[in-house]
Parts: sequence; C-alpha cells; structure tokens
Amino acid sequence: MSVSDAQNHGNAVGILAFIAVGILLNFGLFFILSILAPVTAGFVSGYLINEYRIAALSGFLSATVAYSIIFVVTAAMTTDILIIASAVLIMGVLGAAGGALGVILHSVNRTRMN
Repeated sequence: MSVSDAQNHGNAVGILAFIAVGILLNFGLFFILSILAPVTAGFVSGYLINEYRIAALSGFLSATVAYSIIFVVTAAMTTDILIIASAVLIMGVLGAAGGALGVILHSVNRTRMN
C-alpha cells in the first residue's frame, strides 16, 4: 500500500467519521432545535472539514440518514411515504447548506486571523 493509498483511506475514514458525528448531532439536536438541527450539524461538520464538496456531502448524508430514521419511526404509519421522502430530502438540503455555511465561516475566520 503506497502513501497516497494510505492517505486516501485515512481521508475516507475521516469523512465517514464526520458523517457519523453528524448523524449523532442530528439525533441529539432534533428535540432542541427541530428544523434547525440539520443546519447546525452541517455547520459544525463544514467548519471542521473546510472543503465545500465534502462538507456539503457530509451534511447532506448525515441529515438524510438521521431524519429518515426519525421520520420513519415517528410517522410511518400515518403519513404517505412520498411525504416522508420529500421531508427527508428537505432536511438533507438544509444539512448541505449548513455544511457550505460552515466552510464559508471557516474561510472568513481564517482571513481575519491573517
């Protein structure tokens, strides 16, 4: 295994770790912030990752996984599946937006520090 393969493997593990952290943040913040939880979780991961595509992907995937579990458990018997799917996608988009905002804030803070 070459050095670049080890770096790519380390980056992939780090990205998966940020997605797992985002899922746990979405679960924990759901009862406190409700609709703002995916934005906040995406914001935290985006600030720490500091790369647009990966931060938006991490925010989107973590919000999608977390809210698909939350919405299926809480509303699967009473709500149409298309409504649940659209709500999960909306939360995923909010998570991706939070990830992008985190990267923007990180770059603004970095320019102010220099």
